[in-house]
Amino acid sequence: MPKNQPDTAILLFARNPEDEAQSKEWFSGKTKHNLSTAQKLFSRAQKTATASGFDVHLITSNDQKGTSFSERFHHALKDVFELGYRKVIAIGSDSPQLNSTHLRKAERLLLQKEIVVGPDNRGGIYLLALNKSAYKNLDLYSIPWQTSGVLNAIIESGFSISELERLHDLNTLSDFYRILNLNSVHIQLRIFLSELLVLIKSCSCIHLEYKRMSAIISVGLLHRGPPAFI
Repeated sequence: MPKNQPDTAILLFARNPEDEAQSKEWFSGKTKHNLSTAQKLFSRAQKTATASGFDVHLITSNDQKGTSFSERFHHALKDVFELGYRKVIAIGSDSPQLNSTHLRKAERLLLQKEIVVGPDNRGGIYLLALNKSAYKNLDLYSIPWQTSGVLNAIIESGFSISELERLHDLNTLSDFYRILNLNSVHIQLRIFLSELLVLIKSCSCIHLEYKRMSAIISVGLLHRGPPAFI
């Protein structure tokens, strides 16, 4: 690795917004609203990665190689490690609670452990950080990606592992409510999610849900935490 090259990179491994909108219907039957939500989440993930101060490599479904998730993820990690980095922190675009503090903490923990994971609320992960040795020896193809067994499979893989705090991903409309009901959610994230949920106003089928969400947001703003860092 060249003398001045950073040894840590962020890999933003995600579907492009168009594919993500088709995969996750937050607003049933509302293609335009789903696409707008996917675009905003994708943009937030990019800003979070950049704010970490590490090099960022974006590999979306347009550029991913392989047919299965494990194959695409393997090739993405390989491409980034081959650029000379010793540590890679992989994230997606569907965990709006993730911030740059989590990314910097993952990098520090990799000084002590081979792998760092960020567990989500469904048994999966929102972050996987590895040093180069762990990448070479971890069998990515044996992990049941996109299931509730991902976290346990990584923990049981035999590597030294650190865990970050558990965060919620955003796969369904209910997940908006779940996140906003958390007392620990910071004001910036509340505003971000409330702006997404303004889309619900035009969805007559869930107009009552919008009213309920507006009440939750109002209460949450009264009990907000300290400012968050992207």
